[in-house]
Formats: sequence, C-alpha cells, structure tokens
Amino acid sequence: MKITKYFIQNVPDAGKKAFKRFYMPIIFSIVATIFSIILIYDSKLGLGKIYQIGNMMMVLFAGIPLISFIFLLAEKFNFSQKIKCISGIAVTALIILYYFTLPEKFQITDTIRFIILSFFSALTFLSFPIFISKEKETTRKIWLFIFLKTAFAEIASLSLFAGLSLAVTAVKMLFFPDWYESYRIISSFAAISFGLVTPWIILASLPNTEKMSEIEITEKPFTLISKYVLVPAVIFYLIILYIYFGKVIILGKLPEGIVSVLILSFCGIGIMAYILILEEAVKGVTKIFTKYFFFSVTGLIVLLWYAVSVRIKSYGITENRYLLIIFSLFLTGWTLYFIISKRKNIIIITVTGAITAILISFGPLGIFETSFRSQQSRIIEILEKNSLIKNGQIIKAEKEITFETRKELTSALSYIEERWGFKRLSSILPQEEVFHQIQEPKGRIYSYGNNTDTEKLMKWMNLKTVQKWETKQSGETFRLYRKYLSNYTVEGPFNAMFSISCPTYDKEESKENFYKAEISNECQILSMYFENEKKAEVDILKVAQELKKNNENAENGIPIEKMTYKTSTKTADITIIFENIYGNEKDNRLEKITNFKADIFFTVKK
Repeated sequence: MKITKYFIQNVPDAGKKAFKRFYMPIIFSIVATIFSIILIYDSKLGLGKIYQIGNMMMVLFAGIPLISFIFLLAEKFNFSQKIKCISGIAVTALIILYYFTLPEKFQITDTIRFIILSFFSALTFLSFPIFISKEKETTRKIWLFIFLKTAFAEIASLSLFAGLSLAVTAVKMLFFPDWYESYRIISSFAAISFGLVTPWIILASLPNTEKMSEIEITEKPFTLISKYVLVPAVIFYLIILYIYFGKVIILGKLPEGIVSVLILSFCGIGIMAYILILEEAVKGVTKIFTKYFFFSVTGLIVLLWYAVSVRIKSYGITENRYLLIIFSLFLTGWTLYFIISKRKNIIIITVTGAITAILISFGPLGIFETSFRSQQSRIIEILEKNSLIKNGQIIKAEKEITFETRKELTSALSYIEERWGFKRLSSILPQEEVFHQIQEPKGRIYSYGNNTDTEKLMKWMNLKTVQKWETKQSGETFRLYRKYLSNYTVEGPFNAMFSISCPTYDKEESKENFYKAEISNECQILSMYFENEKKAEVDILKVAQELKKNNENAENGIPIEKMTYKTSTKTADITIIFENIYGNEKDNRLEKITNFKADIFFTVKK
C-alpha cells in the first residue's frame, strides 16, 4: 500500500512542484524529447531537416543545466516571477542564438565547441553552492547529493525504459511477429526515459535553496571507496610517476607525449579522492592525504609543463594541445590555491572551469583561432626554411625536400583542411584558379588521396604527401585499389581461375590439380603451371609500376578496367584483375610489393 500510495500520490505531486519551480528547464527537456521522437518516426525528412532538428535537440539538452542554474539563482535571491521569466528568456535567447551559429552538419570545430559549452553548462550548475555557503563542507555535500540523485534518476529511467521495452517486445513476439516498426516505439521510450524523466527527477529532488545548507548525506560509502580504493591507487600511481620523473632527470630523456595525460589523469583521481574524504579526514592516512596531496604533485607539475613545452615546440598548438595547456593551468592554479589558501573551498574547481570553458569557446584567444594561427605560422615557417614561398605565395619545389619536412607540412596542411578548409590559407596559395575556389572543411582525413586539397597542393609543389602512419624507416608507400568490389564479367574461354593474395603460405591449385599459381615470398613474381610445367611468369612489380603510371589522377579508387592486366606468351594467356596492390616506392619508382589481392584467369595454349 505504501508503494502504491507513493507512485499514485507522491510522484505526481513531486512532479507538479518541480514543474512549478523549474518550468523552463522542464519545457526544454520536453521540446528536446519531442524533437528526438520526430527524428525517430519521420523517415521522410530530408537530410537538411534531420541536421536542423538534431542540432536543436542537442542544444536544448545541453542548455538544461544552465537554465536550471538561473532558476535556482532566482529562487535564492527571491526574484519576482517577472524577473525570473525575463532571465530565463534571456538565457534561452543566447542558447537559440548559439543554435543559429551552427552549420547543418557538424565539423570537427563545431563538435569540440559543443562539448566545451556543454561542460560550461554543467559546471555552471555545479557552481551554484557558492551562493549557498562559503564553507567547503557545504559545497561538498551539495555536490554529493546531486551525484546521488543523478545516479538514482538514471537507474529509475533505465528501469522504466527496460520495463516498457520488454512489454513492447512481448506484445510483438506473442501477437504481432511481423511488427517491424516496434523499434521506433522502443527508441521513443528511450528518448522519454532519459531525455525527460531523468532531468525531471533530478530537479524534483533538489531541496529549496534555503534548505540546501542543511543537506545530510550518508558518508560511509564515500569514505570506504576513497579510503580503501582511491587513496591507495593514488599513492601507488604517485610512486610510479615519480620513478618515471627520476628516469627523465637521470637519463636526460625527453618525456613521452602520453606522460601529460597520465599526470592529469592521476591528479583528477587524486582531487576526486580529496573531495570524497574531506569529511572523515581527521586522523590516519586520510588526514595525511588531504594535508599533503597538493604538495606531492608539485614535482609532477614541473614534469607536466616540460612535456607540454616539448610537444608545442615540435608540433605547434592544436585543439588537443590547447586543452592540455588549459588543464595544466588549472592544475597549477588549483595546487597553489589549496597549498596557500586557508579556506580551501572546492567550489573554486567548478567556478574556474565554467568561466574558462566559455572564454575559450569563442574569440581570437579561444581554442580554435589560437590553434589556427599556430598551425598557419608553422606552415609558413616550413615554407620559408625550404624556399617554398616567394612574395608571400607558395611556389614549386626546386630541390629535394626531406621526408620529415614533407610529413610535417602534410600534417599542418591537412589539419587546416579538416577544420576550416583551404579558404583560410587563400592569401598564400598559388594563383591557379583551382586553389582559390571556396573549399569547405573536409572533416577527419584518414588518408591523403587526390580528392584532398592537401594532396592537390603538394602535388602542384612537386612534393609527395606523407601518410599519417608512414615512417622514414618503412619508406614511402603507394597503394592502388579498385573503385568497386562488385561482381564483374570476364570474357573466356579460360581453363582455370584463381583468387590469390600475397603474402600467402599456400600454392593455389585448381580442383583438378592440373593448374597451379605460385607467388614468390617477396610478392613479386607470379608463376603459372600446367601439369607441373611452368607456362608463364609475371613480374607483379613491373605490372604495378605500369598501373600506377596509367592511374596517377585516379580519385577514390581505380575503375576495374584500369586495374586489369593482360599478357600472352607462346604457351598461355593470362588476365589479372587486381583488387588492391600495396608497396614501397622511392623517387617515384616502385621498390617493393608488400601485399596484393587479385583474381587470375589462366588459359593454356595447345
């Protein structure tokens, strides 16, 4: 009876009270959920409409914590309903304005900015305790309370979704086995459960702002987790990092790029442990940990900045390295604050995080413009050092350029192309019209082919691009691959057909064992046999050289007819249709076949 009364009476009452307190954040979640369901059900929407609705849905969801913060602020300072509504509308207008700055399809920079602004919204919401109390204990309790209620809301939403989904699945299996659209209803339940129910439960669980300072939580689970899991892990991790620090000092070896991630991860876990055990840190290991943790990381911060400077000096600033600098500044600032300050209020973490997130998202000193200027300067520096720019414009290479330089130039150019397109480099591009057509950002480039502006420009400069995975030791690589891998027709007659690949450890034979194809260990020589007598031999390296020469300008693969090689001897006719050929080259000459795959059609002459 108590459970029934809870769901019939208490849940609706709590929902009504939450809507009355936070009507605008809940409206945000309702509208965003409706957009989600539209995307699930309307299969006739054009691609442009899908992007528009999807963008609005994501922006609304990201804005829920921010608008909730405004409503908590209004409640704390007793704003009138008019002021509260105007404040909410003002923030909503900013969110909508941000929506209109978005392209239909997210590029790399749009995705990163959206993630940063989502963090800004969440961190702003978590910074509200600054208006409740200046005591770190109160801030800590409010954070842990929100964490517990969020976990409860997620579990409740998951239970609701699981129950409804199982019911729909049961109905389908028992009554409508051909109900293929049932997945849409299940997807809609997911949108409602996690998009609407979750934020509603969280907001409904928040006490009135005047009672937030009186929040009480059960400390024991957090104490056990931090005392017996997090603190030992942090101490062990700290020892490992200081051993590595000693290795760097003794051997004079520059730190690897991953060391900065390890240090930041360690400090993140350490700060989490510090927050969790604050209440119980009165004696023993926990007291020592909270007292000396920030002192213990000072040496690691020196190593961190050293690693950051090495990476930036070598490769310039990108979004990842910009964020690495920001996190390093955070860690340095927080460490100094917690060492020097007497209050040591943990609210400094979310407040500085929220302010920084909004500042780095836009403007000339933001993450994107700073990264662009750094990579543009890097490109110009490479061009000037190698006499590849004259009177402010790129020119053709007149001498050999080293592998390392070409790889660095390829990387910087593709970085610009992926995020902004070559239109941002128009002032230094050659005069040819093809380089001044407006080129939009390409998104992530995994391989430089003739369809990329980076490849076109470097080819014009008489330079070969270097793939991301290439090293000087492995040599320069080439690849030829068929455009379509669908079925095809070959004119006969022929005696035998082989599907062959190299490297391989077996000799290919026909079912009758009369016909045989054999590949040399280095994937270069193909030998064809009939009744154990060699009838023909094909040099795959020479064939690949000819195919490469005839397909220099192929984009997105080579048509099947141009990946076909035919040869005839006195004793046999051979047709080879290649699926792909990979290998190494030097000075535009093929040196080695590393692997290939092909179908071989073999006819013996009588």
